[in-house]
Amino acid sequence: SLGLVGVDTDGLMPFATQVLDIINKNVSLLPDYDLGFVTSSGSITNRQSNNGVIMAVKSGAAGIVGPSNSSQAKLVAVSAGDFNTTMISYYAGAPELSDKSIYPNFFSTSPSDIAQGQALADLCQHFGWSDVYLISENTDYGLGLTSSFIDRTKRHNINIIEVFFISLTLTRYEDALLEARDQGARIIVILSSMYVFKDFIRAANRFNMIGYPYVYIGTHTINKDFFKDSNGKPDSSISELSQGILTIGDRAVDYSNPFVKQFDNVTELPLSFQYLSTTLYSYANAIDRLIRAKLPVSQINGSHVTEAVKTISFVDLIWPKDPPVKFDSSGNKIEPHFTVYNLNKTGLMNIGTWHNGTFEFTKSVLWPVDFPQNKIPVSTPRGTVLYFDCVDGKQKNDTRGIIYYDSVDGDPEHIESDSDCDGIVDCNNFSDENFDCEPSLAIGYIITSIIAFFAYLYLIFCLFVILYFRKAARIRTVGVTFLIISCLSCIVGISAMFTYIGKPSSGLCVFRAWILCVPSGLLIGALAVRQFRVWKVYGNKSITAITFTEFKLFLLTLILEIPDVILLICWTVFDQLKAEVHDGNHLICSSDYEIVFYVLILSYKAFVSLISCLLAVLSRNYPGAFSDAKLIGFALYNESIVGAILIPIIFVLN
Repeated sequence: SLGLVGVDTDGLMPFATQVLDIINKNVSLLPDYDLGFVTSSGSITNRQSNNGVIMAVKSGAAGIVGPSNSSQAKLVAVSAGDFNTTMISYYAGAPELSDKSIYPNFFSTSPSDIAQGQALADLCQHFGWSDVYLISENTDYGLGLTSSFIDRTKRHNINIIEVFFISLTLTRYEDALLEARDQGARIIVILSSMYVFKDFIRAANRFNMIGYPYVYIGTHTINKDFFKDSNGKPDSSISELSQGILTIGDRAVDYSNPFVKQFDNVTELPLSFQYLSTTLYSYANAIDRLIRAKLPVSQINGSHVTEAVKTISFVDLIWPKDPPVKFDSSGNKIEPHFTVYNLNKTGLMNIGTWHNGTFEFTKSVLWPVDFPQNKIPVSTPRGTVLYFDCVDGKQKNDTRGIIYYDSVDGDPEHIESDSDCDGIVDCNNFSDENFDCEPSLAIGYIITSIIAFFAYLYLIFCLFVILYFRKAARIRTVGVTFLIISCLSCIVGISAMFTYIGKPSSGLCVFRAWILCVPSGLLIGALAVRQFRVWKVYGNKSITAITFTEFKLFLLTLILEIPDVILLICWTVFDQLKAEVHDGNHLICSSDYEIVFYVLILSYKAFVSLISCLLAVLSRNYPGAFSDAKLIGFALYNESIVGAILIPIIFVLN
């Protein structure tokens, strides 16, 4: 039999019973014998530890299992040593328990605190954090982890900014955090129980030390209960603060393992269950070895079992792909494993494992949402950062070096200082191109808007005159439809200048192309069709009368615009203009083949203009009321000059 000490207080008795039942059904292990147990329940004091060991010895127990708490395990281990009884704990990992001069019969199947401290230091080294701030509770657990962590950081040349010890009876969370902040710490390792760690996170939130640029690292004590309140209900307040926290924790249960599937409530097995199973199988294999060595069961004592445990080697059914279970000279299980957990709003996320000083990550870390994208946090300030604050509209210095420039693709708060008054809008609120800049885009926008306003008034007035005097001879001669199309095209075309105000967006880039090309195409097309009508009617040398209605003029104008529309549709569908970051950190409307589409569209407009010019020349000798050769020529001249100047300016503005 085995003496189970403290197992029932951990809620593991049902699992212990099931594991023993599986062992006893295994005909290849302990043939003709069954393992049983006696228990010692309740909290463990010095007297109770002796009583528990005495009870186990009197009942003929071959060894003791538990307890899980290191402080309690020390008391039981001392008593076990006094009675020469073997003891294997499934969770106690204090470094002192590895001292064989004090605890000669003690073994542990869970990773020791020494290994945990090493894994925590290795985690800092993995992410390149060369400066860390260490906070530890002043307990056996905290002190043991601290010693192991510091020893490992020396190997990695990691600088410990300070070690701040806290007393659980005299909490100094605020002092520790403020000291860390004042010393410029970014990476804060807290070696404590889960509940103390939770209090630290709440305190950090009060000092605005949650999120960028701080990273918190915790111990294996952190589990799913971290996200619950004192009543066992989900605690949304702590969930909001937890994203980005890293922990080195107990190995995650492999629920696909056939051995694990045998247990009740298989979806909610406690992590310590794995180590309890390994502990019971360690005893079973050790006693099996003694029996197979022909040692009478009645003569098996603690010394025999202890020596047998030292030499066992068996495949752990919990982790069958691992190396065989063995114990080193300190009584610790060889080749410990840890799981790396990343806390976020939904709970603990398994992102990788640690084994023999090596990490194997299966997922990326979810840092706090305000961390710069795709950047691993840094452990030291970068020095003074000069930046422009879009919110306040001012140049600022960040002496702590925690500010990162935001991408202008979005709603940036911090942009490069050189972006202030550089003639390109990078802040959504225009604060980087305000009235204080010389020259000022803001003033330019206002002047442009005023000019556009008077242009609108003029064109609206023209439309009113055209419609009111539409039966007048001169207006009818020029063509009411032609004049209306021309005015409306100008009104819409002038609106295109407003698409260049402020930061571009992908939707605005596409709209800009359409609002520039379509109205200009209609204007040029209407001009060409109107001139074609004059040439066609007055150039007719046959005796057959030719009619050219206003509707026909309108229809031909639309037909001339079809190639423009087809090119714009192809551009939008196959090579859409998008606002992308170019030229440092500025948003620019661009696409892969934008030059090709611009050339095609402009070439077509130039072709229509050339036809219009040719028709004007051919009709130059027609009656004066209909001959617009000089006016057409003047319009085409203006069109060419404006195009030659405006098109390069548009590309430069982009």
